[in-house]
Amino acid sequence: MACVLGDSEFDKERGRNNRPVPYQNYKKRPEQEMNTELKTVLLQNVYAAYDKFAKGVENVCGIGCASCCTQNVSVTAIEAHCILDWLNKEDRLDFMKSLRSIPAKTICRPAITTNGLADKCLNQIEPPEEEVPSVTGVCPFLNKADRTCFIYEVRPFSCRSFFSKKKCEDHGHADIEPVLLTVNSVFLQVIEHIDSESLFGNMIEMLLFLGDKMNHDRYVKRGTLPSSNGFLQTRPIPGFIIPPEDEYKTLYALNTLYNTEVNNTTFRNIIMGTAS
Repeated sequence: MACVLGDSEFDKERGRNNRPVPYQNYKKRPEQEMNTELKTVLLQNVYAAYDKFAKGVENVCGIGCASCCTQNVSVTAIEAHCILDWLNKEDRLDFMKSLRSIPAKTICRPAITTNGLADKCLNQIEPPEEEVPSVTGVCPFLNKADRTCFIYEVRPFSCRSFFSKKKCEDHGHADIEPVLLTVNSVFLQVIEHIDSESLFGNMIEMLLFLGDKMNHDRYVKRGTLPSSNGFLQTRPIPGFIIPPEDEYKTLYALNTLYNTEVNNTTFRNIIMGTAS
């Protein structure tokens, strides 16, 4: 039976102070305070905590290994915002022109957000099936010459969390540690929670959407985005679903993130809305 958790007082020592507390106690930060600047800082802390966890993950991935680099990448608005900010600083916003020429029929759109899926599972409701294009293209940020990522420094979580124990191109598919799928889902839920009341969708379409000055300015000003065609509304964490065999590693990784100091408080206090 899976370990179903709401928020917990995670402790570095297994078995101490990790009694689940219902997520009804989970308070969202006031809208005006959770701006894109704070969201960016929180996202960077998520990446850093995950990178620490990933050091112990068995994988054969390396430079030039690019079988997974397709157009089927889903992101939150804050992840796309960070990519656009990086392109702007590198004076490479001209790269956006190439995204507009990508055929819509090759783009995969998610059918549900990560927290939406968790909510369905917690309530034993069948989630919607995702329609995958019969033909998909290579990621536009993949350098075809040396098969490296053009935006590697700011690549979204879906990319940085993909690992395989075997070469995908040799076996036709990835071989992923089960615990990795659990940790990835939990971290994706946290990212979505950070960007609650915003948008979730395909990376290419999200970049084009936020590449529009009016949409981008509205997001930067408010930190939220209203529903828009082709995108899903992001939502807070309803709870975590963690198989018993994955509990120790998952809670340890999440504990590392939650205890991170951010703006003179902890990551946990900020996303719980309890920071003073």
